Amino acid sequence: MLRTAMDDAGHHGILSVRLAELCDRGATQSVAFQARCIRRSNAAGLLPRAAGRGGRKSSLGGAPIRVRGLTFLALIVGCGEVGAPVPEASLAEILATRGTADAALQQDRLEDARSDYQRLVEMAPAEAAGYAGLGLTALKAADYEAAEENLLEARERAPDDPELTLALATLRTETGDFGEARALLDETLAADPGHARSLWGLAEVEGRAAGPESDARADALARLAAAAPGNLAALAELADAQLARGELDAALGTMESLRQVAPDFRPGPRAAFEAAEDALLDGDAPTAISQFADFRAAFEVTSPYQASLEELRQPGGPLAGVAALDFSFLVTLRVQEPEAVLASLRYTEASDLAGLAALAPSSEAGAAAEGPVAAATAIGDFDGDGDEDLLWSRGGEGRALRVDLGRYVDASDEVGAIDAGDAAAAIWVDFDDDRRLDVWFAGSTPRAYRNDPAGGFEEIALPPAAGSAGAATSAAHGVFAADLDQDGDLDVFEPRTGANRLFRNNGDLTFAEMAADFGLAGPADADTRGAAFGDLDDDRDLDIVLAEGDGGLRLLDNERAATFAERTERLSDAASEPAQAVAIGDVNGDGWLDIAAAGADRVRLLHGSASDTFAPGATAPLNGLVPRDLLFVDFDNDGRLDLAVAGTPPASGAPSGSGLRLFRNEGEGRLAAADEFLPDLSGGVRSVRSFDYNEDGDADLLVLGADGNPRLLRNDGGNANHYFRLDLAGLGEGSRKNNRFGIGARVEVRAGDLFQVHTVTDPTTLIGLDGRLKADVVRVYWPNGVPQDLYFPGTDQDLVEEQTLKGSCPMLYVWDGDGFEFVGDMMWKSALGMPLGILGGGQRAYAPAFPSQEYRRLPDGVFQPLDGEYVMQITEELWETIYVDGVNLVAVDHPSEIDVYVNEAFIPPAPIDLELWRVGERHAPVSATDEDGRDHREALAERDFDYVSSFRPGRFQGIAEPHELILDLGLEAASGDVTLFLTGWIFPTDASINVAMGQSDALAPHFPELDVMGPDGEWQPAVPGLSFPSGKDKTVVADLRGLFPTDDRRVRIRTNLMVYWDEAFFTTGPAHPAADEHRVTSLAPHNADIHYRGFAREFRKGGRYGPHWFDYDSVTVEPRWHDLFGLYTRFGDVTDLVTEGDDRYVIQNAGDEITLRFDAEAFPPLPDGWKRTFLIYSDGWVKDGDLNTATGDRVVPLPARTLSGYPPPPEEGAPKPPTRNSRTTSRA
Repeated sequence: MLRTAMDDAGHHGILSVRLAELCDRGATQSVAFQARCIRRSNAAGLLPRAAGRGGRKSSLGGAPIRVRGLTFLALIVGCGEVGAPVPEASLAEILATRGTADAALQQDRLEDARSDYQRLVEMAPAEAAGYAGLGLTALKAADYEAAEENLLEARERAPDDPELTLALATLRTETGDFGEARALLDETLAADPGHARSLWGLAEVEGRAAGPESDARADALARLAAAAPGNLAALAELADAQLARGELDAALGTMESLRQVAPDFRPGPRAAFEAAEDALLDGDAPTAISQFADFRAAFEVTSPYQASLEELRQPGGPLAGVAALDFSFLVTLRVQEPEAVLASLRYTEASDLAGLAALAPSSEAGAAAEGPVAAATAIGDFDGDGDEDLLWSRGGEGRALRVDLGRYVDASDEVGAIDAGDAAAAIWVDFDDDRRLDVWFAGSTPRAYRNDPAGGFEEIALPPAAGSAGAATSAAHGVFAADLDQDGDLDVFEPRTGANRLFRNNGDLTFAEMAADFGLAGPADADTRGAAFGDLDDDRDLDIVLAEGDGGLRLLDNERAATFAERTERLSDAASEPAQAVAIGDVNGDGWLDIAAAGADRVRLLHGSASDTFAPGATAPLNGLVPRDLLFVDFDNDGRLDLAVAGTPPASGAPSGSGLRLFRNEGEGRLAAADEFLPDLSGGVRSVRSFDYNEDGDADLLVLGADGNPRLLRNDGGNANHYFRLDLAGLGEGSRKNNRFGIGARVEVRAGDLFQVHTVTDPTTLIGLDGRLKADVVRVYWPNGVPQDLYFPGTDQDLVEEQTLKGSCPMLYVWDGDGFEFVGDMMWKSALGMPLGILGGGQRAYAPAFPSQEYRRLPDGVFQPLDGEYVMQITEELWETIYVDGVNLVAVDHPSEIDVYVNEAFIPPAPIDLELWRVGERHAPVSATDEDGRDHREALAERDFDYVSSFRPGRFQGIAEPHELILDLGLEAASGDVTLFLTGWIFPTDASINVAMGQSDALAPHFPELDVMGPDGEWQPAVPGLSFPSGKDKTVVADLRGLFPTDDRRVRIRTNLMVYWDEAFFTTGPAHPAADEHRVTSLAPHNADIHYRGFAREFRKGGRYGPHWFDYDSVTVEPRWHDLFGLYTRFGDVTDLVTEGDDRYVIQNAGDEITLRFDAEAFPPLPDGWKRTFLIYSDGWVKDGDLNTATGDRVVPLPARTLSGYPPPPEEGAPKPPTRNSRTTSRA
């Protein structure tokens, strides 16, 4: 989900500092402050205060913002009169007053809130914030008269703010004026149709005014679900409304969406949910309603549901004491210089207020000097309630600390004891991919604990370390989780003294230690002190940089196929300098990830570039600090990554006695010491982490002291610049392709002239925007490399992974008399470099190298001549390179009373001959049921894109729970002389999913098989190789002659693949047309031309269970994919390359189109009483860009039908490029 708070200049109450001189000049330099009202989890004591900077005096702090001795406050509505001067108040004092008032309101201390908001009004009378707070306080106290007075005052100052409008609509609703409430919300939604809280408010209004089953309420909920597709409460409420209205299929679709984005359900709610699904499939509305109510009763008390509900709740309400408030004003400051923001910024020691001090051991156990006690911390929301919880181990005792009203409390009584061993590092990591954070401790012996949905943490067995006995006790110095083999789940890497360890996730709650296999173990005598990951060469996979102490830096390039190669030479001479800690981030905003390393008494930057080498950048002295940890953090939200360095301070008398240093990025990677923003921190610091503890939009810091105790440093004032929070939600059951939190994704943000690149390393990423009000576009490259764009993201907008097709085959369009109509895909049998499984010794098996040769039947009447030619288009819409070697148009002429078909089932690529199947009289099965007895005769009656879809999705895209289709052919099949025709489509897996499934026997795919009833009354195999449709809208033909051992004419088709059947019929009599019943004419194109076209609009034909279809008339020309690098056929005439399969082919890139023209007059005239069926014959190869496709990042090695395998063995060499391939893709 993408939750932003950098939103809309006019969307929230605005606090501005504005100088009279600005209007005179027309200047509009701005810096934005956003003070989110702290949610129920935050206590008053944790909010910004006006006190000094923890004992440190800053040249920027404490003073009010002045120009020529004057301070003015005014509403930002364009240049005009400036409000009357008010008593001077520093920016910090204004923000502190606002924060304490918000906290008092949150905690229902209404009199304190009223007093503080009144003070804010006096300090900033031209601003909306104070009046809005007074109005909300009165609304919560059910003082509607005072609420109306103050909310109207606020709205005069911020007329376009949707939260103010929402508050007024709540007031009108409470007083029964539903018409006015509706009008207010409609006004907001006209300006921002996706404002989720207003849509929720509108649904509430319509429910009270017109009834819970009204059309208006249902419409508002549907709009809400579209605007916030990851919000659990919105989806559950919509499904409930659809059930109540009898919209059973729509309810089933909403429930499927809910399942995909929710954490995996606990056993009890899951049983009720699936019972409701089954009842819907059976058309049993009463049971579905009852079971879904049982599900909701259990689901609504969970933390994830409650957190989603908080995102939607309306402000205030008359029920004093109910902590239901979630009100978030954006408060924007306009100042003349960025220094004004820094003047208000400080880090404040907040450990005591956060409850951490009370949880620390006694003073004698926590000496100031670093002791031998093992300790580690990690930050993450383990209970799913929206608060950032803390994992803390000290002396072997692991504790989960959850946030309760702004204070950390020990949750050991709830989750049980956790043995951390001698852990020196820890992480929250969702290793079972259920969208619940699990625990990993890295020590001499690592320990992993699964976050059990039923409660508590369950230890998971881990494999022993590979190698010598000494390796088993080597010290760990860190740990991170990332998808290093691109298979959709998170692996765990531990940098160590001696051999490093990589625990490859098998996807079934088991791990394999494979550091040596991956090339990540390192030398046996290495001392790896730190590690960081990111896509350093912009090829969509994750690389690693290691800090090996006196050994310097080591760069390991991900070459895919579970292989890393050392590429330290890219770091030039900088690699040899000692490095105790390392971090990766885009420091200079050029789109290439840079490296920061700390060691040899300095921190240094190495800048990445398109040349794949790293150039030395800025350095900064550490003044004797011995580094232990390094962190990129944008502490002032200016969109530039700053640096925090933790370590052991020098001995007494040295320049600094603090174990934490801060360096500010002044632009273009220039670093300046910024220690003045920190409080005094005497003694060493082992680690430093950043997170937004109090959800106010700036980066707080958690440091682990030398004594093993955590300390919280609260960022006060960093949110004076705009920001947004990015929470990615990968799809769950039935659609899994990426880890559920999107760890490892590349995020590109464009806001005006500000460009940033971030690597997602935690479930929540905080991104600063400087003074810009919002981002223009956010592009996310998911860990599997698929891009997804979001334009002008708004507040609390979800970013849920799209269910999109990234690889399949080239697409075929034909002229139907009115335009080009999509008829399906082609060349489906080829999958160059597709991994099929894991062989002995860990070697991968790949798909054959022979080209796809196939015939595809076109529906009757769809292909019409255009000016004497049959014209077709072959487009590449997906993340692929295709090699088109031959295309022929084949006309099969035959008597009108019969039809001819070809078997379009998938078989491995091999030479083929044309085999025609004769269809005389068609017979429908007398019954068609699934394994649960559901009747599917209607769905199978004709080819109408209405599919059998009653099976339940499995874990991955393309995999379902085992399911059956049972057809009774009846008396018409009594002769046994039967040919069965099954038309449908398959939603395929991909290369990365195949790799994931190859790591566990529990996840194996099972191709469709056909069984018949045996003499013993049991099913027995008859066609074990029935297979599946090779793509979209294709027909599988099964010859059943001689396969029935009894008179029982039932057949059973079973599989666990996502195969959707559309039509089933059978024929009796001859299997193939007689020689005098058909005539075949095959034509090569007389003209073929390749050019760039772009990408057609994609949709699902026939609804959510239909295949991905394309609208030729709706096209975008912007590049969509990260192209495979290499040479492509130049644009122009390619006729001689596509006439026959001869290894001289067109190399076609994503977005390219080949237009083929066939002479319509070259076909012979039809005899009387005959008709013509068209087939398309194609010969060629397909290679997709999946990160686990062998050489899937580049065009070469080129395919050839003479190769024994692909990639070709070294002894065979590489085929020479075909002629006229001169276009080169760009990495830019």
